[in-house]
Amino acid sequence: MLCVQAESWEDNLEEQLSRLATFIGRPELSGNTDVLEGVRDMLDASLWHYRTSPRALSSVLERYNGIVDNPAAGLPFAGADFQAMLDELGREAMVSDRLKMHREKEHWTEQLALAESELENVVPSGVNYILVDDDLFGAHFAADRTSIPFIERDGTYYGPPEDASAAIRELERLHKLGAAFIVFGWPTYWWFEHYPEFNRHLRSNYRCLVHNERLVVFDLKA
Repeated sequence: MLCVQAESWEDNLEEQLSRLATFIGRPELSGNTDVLEGVRDMLDASLWHYRTSPRALSSVLERYNGIVDNPAAGLPFAGADFQAMLDELGREAMVSDRLKMHREKEHWTEQLALAESELENVVPSGVNYILVDDDLFGAHFAADRTSIPFIERDGTYYGPPEDASAAIRELERLHKLGAAFIVFGWPTYWWFEHYPEFNRHLRSNYRCLVHNERLVVFDLKA
């Protein structure tokens, strides 16, 4: 059994790789540049939803080392004791995750309120506008203004466009029907990279009124 803390792969990758290579009986891999670069490319710190506290890690290592040093005496006792410790870590992780979800919800609500205020500053009341939000902002967002989902079918959100050409056609169709603005919420900023021709079409033909971390707004009247 080999205990490895997830954060240690970021803090000291070479040392952890050497430990793992020795543990599996392939110590020569620890000095292999290709292996090192391959592991480094695979690591993604953004996927770590829970960080082990120093207290919890210290407790795990203390129990584990006690079993290794004296397996005959420790193993009969270790099962229930070790499980209790894992249960404690599980509860700690659950609390941490719930706090994170609560903070994320609070952040979302704050950002949505700011985005609504910013939209109301540039899109007059009663004006039709296209809203690109992946159907995430909800029906109450800027409720005194008429939003058109993008892409829409019979007034209902139909999903993202198949490609940039489809997005451009739909934009121009809605523009001819009277849409005066197109508004992108921050959850859809991926569109600008995923549909580069659509992005260029917007910036070449229409004036960008707002571009911040929450909203991008183009004036289709210009």
